[in-house]
Amino acid sequence: MKESKRKLQLLMLLSFFTWSTVPLLYAFIPVYFKNVGFNDLKIGILTSLGPLCCILVQPFIGVRVDRARSKNAILMLLYSGVAISITLTMFSTSFYYLLAIGLVLAVFQSAMVSVSETITLEHLENTKWDYGIVRACGTIGYALLAVLLGYLIKVHDKSIFVVTALTTLACILIMLGIPRVKGHQSDGQRVSFTKLFQSPQLMVYLFFNMTIQISLGFFSSFFPIYLKDMGGGSLLGITLFITAASELPFLFNAQKLVNKLGVPKLLVLSMVLMSVRLLLLSQITNPYWTLPVNVLHGGTFIVFTYSLATFINKEAPKELRATGQTFNSVLGMGIGRMLGSILGGGLSQTFGLRQTFLITFLFNFVAVGIFGFILWKMAKKPTAVASDEKAC
Repeated sequence: MKESKRKLQLLMLLSFFTWSTVPLLYAFIPVYFKNVGFNDLKIGILTSLGPLCCILVQPFIGVRVDRARSKNAILMLLYSGVAISITLTMFSTSFYYLLAIGLVLAVFQSAMVSVSETITLEHLENTKWDYGIVRACGTIGYALLAVLLGYLIKVHDKSIFVVTALTTLACILIMLGIPRVKGHQSDGQRVSFTKLFQSPQLMVYLFFNMTIQISLGFFSSFFPIYLKDMGGGSLLGITLFITAASELPFLFNAQKLVNKLGVPKLLVLSMVLMSVRLLLLSQITNPYWTLPVNVLHGGTFIVFTYSLATFINKEAPKELRATGQTFNSVLGMGIGRMLGSILGGGLSQTFGLRQTFLITFLFNFVAVGIFGFILWKMAKKPTAVASDEKAC
């Protein structure tokens, strides 16, 4: 019992420090790039590197993790690469230097969270511990680091890289105490990744994730700049704290909500809330109004990431769990976020950020109708219903 509790504590710490690296990678780097004089298009290109590497690198990493004798060793390698790359980022403000270092950082960072979540879910399987509690620690880590980095970027902007590199180093040290997890194909048995495509419901969910991540790709790349342009640059840290803290009510009740409402309804609801959030942000002129509006975040990102992570862990063949998680990340954090960053940068250059928020709302609104209809049709089929009940 003591060993099980200690393992849970280590997983909670790992989640805390893993998600502590995310505020820099997705929120403060665009502000740093703006501070050194890059325009929106260049920022869009630089922030699209992470999603691009998700597409190119994650499938390979996912396969290697499922076939590894130690999933832990691969994750530690990813953490090491992230720590080194983040440290190197602060040594030059040349666009091409940052492009090169950003590419290296993106290679290691692209699968870091998905592999960490895979290992966590494997350890929690067949225990009484709820994944939502562990993931809540990640949210707390994100929230606290967001406030700290929000302060540091105003005082000495390059210090944000030092702090984030240290949180990544903490992840490496924590991994030394977490029991090894073997890949389920490490014994030489090979299972084709095409088996993932045999679940129509999983495919719909994955493409749903990709679609909503287009909106989030634009939001994460350009909301910090939008806030700064409104005169609310000093509010970024507290805004990110609020968005992260808003996830906690869902995480503490996640499994109950999944059991009661089911994955399809939760996914549609999250997209509706995302649409409302984008519409409100497109109309705001006072930066302080972004604080209550961003409370809606608690019903968006965390809802579909939690639902999909647990669904894949239950429904995918055990030999393909890491591959399934990374494939989900390829479509969402890769293709979706890259499209959001690049298209968002181009549209912002042409129409301005405010109008681009409105355009993104319209895109999201149409997507709600399309996916809502698809999921409604699938729910009418007995096989789909049965599969959904199994997932919940």
